[in-house]
Order: sequence, then structure tokens, then C-alpha cells
Amino acid sequence: VESTTTAPAVCSFPGSSSSTFSIKDFSRVVRDREKLALWLSTHRGSLQAWTGFFVVVLVVYHLFSDGDFSFLMTLSSLISMFSFLMVVLKIEATKSVAGVSLKMIECYVVLIFARLCSIIPFEGYLPYDRSGDWLYQCVEALSFLLAGTVVYLCRRRFASTYDVGGDTLNHLFLIVPAALLALLFHPSLNAFMPAD
Repeated sequence: VESTTTAPAVCSFPGSSSSTFSIKDFSRVVRDREKLALWLSTHRGSLQAWTGFFVVVLVVYHLFSDGDFSFLMTLSSLISMFSFLMVVLKIEATKSVAGVSLKMIECYVVLIFARLCSIIPFEGYLPYDRSGDWLYQCVEALSFLLAGTVVYLCRRRFASTYDVGGDTLNHLFLIVPAALLALLFHPSLNAFMPAD
């Protein structure tokens, strides 16, 4: 009989019977003030970061959005940038890249670079609201820098903690088909095929 391993817990609550998140555990923690206080103190940094991110999104929406659909592009870019920032901060805090898929981050670097080649010199794929004037491009550039920082941390600074054997993704199976499909099926909003 083969034994199966479970994925590591994303979140565990004090006094829970398992190491995985469940609504039952969450409701038990919320009802018990001591457990709630313990959980809040344990996750204070993450809660502050997510609260700060939420405030930034509200400010950006208020200052740069016309309230139309195109703000979703800026919002998705902000979420991506924040996710790479959180990965960099976690790596710096733990001094380890264990669990990070370098090959997947390299795919993101290629993706963001291609997007930057499409949005920096051209305007066809920019949000229509004020966030498309400069903010969207800056957020994408920051995402590129942060993803590049993760690659640097995996390859150089914390290379000894990188699990080469655990990173089994063959990124050519993602990048090559995606590039071929992009050559075949693409809009022409920039009217320049390499940037479309």
C-alpha cells in the first residue's frame, strides 16, 4: 500500500484538529477570543501587508480609474506585482528559496518581458482610463524587476537552498507552444506584429 503525502497547510488555526484550513476551524477561532488573538498575532505581518495592498488598490481606483472595465487590467497587474513582492519578502525573511519554482518564475519573466515590449512603445493594449497613461506600465515594470529578483535569489544568493530535483517543470513545454499560438492567434491592436 502506497502512502500519500498531503500538501503543506496554507493556514492552520490554534486548536484545530488538522493542519488544513476549514470553515469549521475558522468559525471556532472567531468565536474564541483567545484563539482569535493568537491567530491575529501570529499572522500580523501578512494581515498588515494585505490591508496595505487593499488600501493601495482603493487609492489607485479612486485616483486613476474611471470606474470602467479597463481598470481590471490595472488591478490584475497590481495583484501580480504584490504577489512577486510577497515572494521576495518571504525569501528575504527565511533566507531560503525552498518551495519556489525557479522555472515557473522564469516563465513569468518571459511573459512580463513580452508584455512590456507590447505596452511600453505602443498604446494598443493599455487600459483606457488614466491608469493606462503611466501607472500600468510602471506596475508591470516593477513586476518584471521583482520576478527578476526572485530569479536572482534562486540562482545566486540562496542557490544552496534551491531544490533542483523538486522543480520538475519543463518550461519549454509552456513557452514554445505559447509563442507558437501567439504567432497564429493574436489581435492587432498595436498594428505591429512582433508587439501584438
